[in-house]
Amino acid sequence: MKLIQHNLNNQINQFRIVRLSLLLFLLLSCSSTGLIWAQDSIPNDSAQTPFRQGRWFTGLVGGISSTRADVKSEEDKNSSNEYSISISGGNFVKDRWLIGGIIQFDRTDADGLTDLNTEILFIGPQAVRYLSDAERGSLFLGLSPGYTRYRNVIRFTDDFSQTEEISEGSGFGLVLSFGYSYVIFDRIAFDIGIAVVQRWLEVERTQMPGNVVFSDDINLRDISFSFGFKVLLDRFLQ
Repeated sequence: MKLIQHNLNNQINQFRIVRLSLLLFLLLSCSSTGLIWAQDSIPNDSAQTPFRQGRWFTGLVGGISSTRADVKSEEDKNSSNEYSISISGGNFVKDRWLIGGIIQFDRTDADGLTDLNTEILFIGPQAVRYLSDAERGSLFLGLSPGYTRYRNVIRFTDDFSQTEEISEGSGFGLVLSFGYSYVIFDRIAFDIGIAVVQRWLEVERTQMPGNVVFSDDINLRDISFSFGFKVLLDRFLQ
């Protein structure tokens, strides 16, 4: 019961964080729109920004975290590890407007009285707007809708038995990202950012022992921080 309440509290806290992040994202979007209009009213110097029309942008972004908790009342020690990695690429169809695609893989492992293993694959198109034409880099806003594949395994073990539930399915995902890209030598970019992710999934859940199978709809929301590097190319595979 304490474990269930703990999980519910975590979900409520995550939902609150996501709502605050979405509000921050909308405020930043509105404020940046005025900046973009002001910049577009001035003659654009394509040679100044590294995010120039016709260039290609590709790279690797990842994130990792580790948590350990000791619950003295239950004599239980819990540890969890989370990581994500994504590969993205695209072409600047206009100065500071990137259109491309992204592949992202997320994995979570938790050990304790309850063992948890979650894997999520996301594939979709991506649109990114870089807000500044400065030579050294820019803030950016990104949007990625796409296909999501989900698998989750939960195992609970006590002194007498072990129960297991396996959930597998797929659905639609939406990623909103905000961050800063710092460019050196007009070629290499170092990215740091924050992403708010919403997933709508249809899954099939199998509970054992008993082999009980039923379908369910799951909404997953999370917020993540990421870092990585990308390369700017004037030509791609030429």
